[in-house]
Amino acid sequence: MPVGADLGNAADFAIRGSGTAFSVDHLAEGEYVVVALADMQDGQGNTYSGIVSDTLRVRLIEDTEVEIAAMYPFILPGSVSRAIAFSLQDGLKIELVRSDANANQTLVANVNASGQFALPGIGPGTYDVFVQGLPRNMYLQEARLVRGRIDDTRRGIQIRVDSSVPPRSWRCEGDCAVTRLVSDVALDIQISGGASPLGGQVVDYKGGSVTGAKIVLVPTDPISRQRKDRYGFSYSDASGAFVVSGIPPGSYTAFAFEQIEQDIYFDPEFNEQISRLGTPVEFSYGSSRTLDRPLTVITRDDVARLTR
Repeated sequence: MPVGADLGNAADFAIRGSGTAFSVDHLAEGEYVVVALADMQDGQGNTYSGIVSDTLRVRLIEDTEVEIAAMYPFILPGSVSRAIAFSLQDGLKIELVRSDANANQTLVANVNASGQFALPGIGPGTYDVFVQGLPRNMYLQEARLVRGRIDDTRRGIQIRVDSSVPPRSWRCEGDCAVTRLVSDVALDIQISGGASPLGGQVVDYKGGSVTGAKIVLVPTDPISRQRKDRYGFSYSDASGAFVVSGIPPGSYTAFAFEQIEQDIYFDPEFNEQISRLGTPVEFSYGSSRTLDRPLTVITRDDVARLTR
């Protein structure tokens, strides 16, 4: 596959092999991603192509041999636990998003009324866990594989899957006409209602109020910085005031932009170049904050001068 392609389209690039061997001829020089697929059956007996290996990047400049370690994909059951009392919202979904520079993949499962879900077709890799459909004052506090001491959680917002973690076993359904490989370890999702609001003012270099500035809170934690659900956004009103809602506890840098390219604040190089213009902000659980001093707007000229 091309580097950065979606694994959901991997079957479009499939090359059938004989047994465990395969060969691809007449490839142009360049970088490719190699991944193994296998024909699987879902719970209804339908056949689909499942991802059975991690991704492998190959730079092809001459004849090359690779070896791919494969594993059978499995079903990952789980539940949404309520750290505080609230009613589950209609349309709540769990997403696993592959954290991989080689390829993209998103796996989705609906959460039922009792908070249970099951993610199918889980292959090896590192995944960010997301919960879609939460109210603005709630956030994903923790996602972990629970049983005994098995807990490879990457700070509670990522899980790592390989040939041994989590443990899994074959299970029968009905009259055992269909067997499925299912994780023995559940994915436990903890939701918190302690997301905090931040209030403040935006001024220009002369101290005047700035209307329509875009406020961005960038998390300082490197893993959180890769997740859009960990950022905070708002705009200043006619008086220069703003409120950013639904901020998880942690450390942030606050910026106010006169005008900014869409989503560029997710770029780590851009953040490094403008970091000295931000204001450090620290949040604890359930606290609301008002900045002690206004944010000075970062103008279009500032951005042009500081970035390349």
